[in-house]
Amino acid sequence: MTMNSTDALAIEYIALSATALSPGELGERLAITRSSTTEVIDRLVAAGHVERIRDERDRRRFRLIPTAQAKNRVRAEISPLVGALNEASAGFSSSERLAISTYLDRVIDAYRGFASEAPQADG
Repeated sequence: MTMNSTDALAIEYIALSATALSPGELGERLAITRSSTTEVIDRLVAAGHVERIRDERDRRRFRLIPTAQAKNRVRAEISPLVGALNEASAGFSSSERLAISTYLDRVIDAYRGFASEAPQADG
C-alpha cells in the first residue's frame, strides 16, 4: 500500500484492536511521541486509510477506525494471496478444514489480544 513501516504498523494496530483506539493509545503502542503520533494519524487520514470518530463516552476525544476504502484496498492487495490459500485448502476434508479453521480463529484471537496490549515505552 506504499507506506512507511510506522504507518503500516499503525494501521495494523488500528485494524486488529478489539475496540477503536484513541490517538494516545496508538502512540503508546507505537512507542512514539504525541507529535509523531499526530503526524502518523494525519498522514493516514489524508491518504483515506483512517477516520477520526468522536468517542461515545467522552465527546471531546476521538477514536480511530480504518475506512471502508482502506479495507477494500487491503482486500485488493491480498486477493492473489487469498486465491492461493483457497487453492491450498481445496484438498482438505471437511473435518480437516474445521480443525484448521478452529486453529486460525485462535490465532486471530491471539493477534488481537497482542495488538490490544500497549508495549511499555523505554524511558
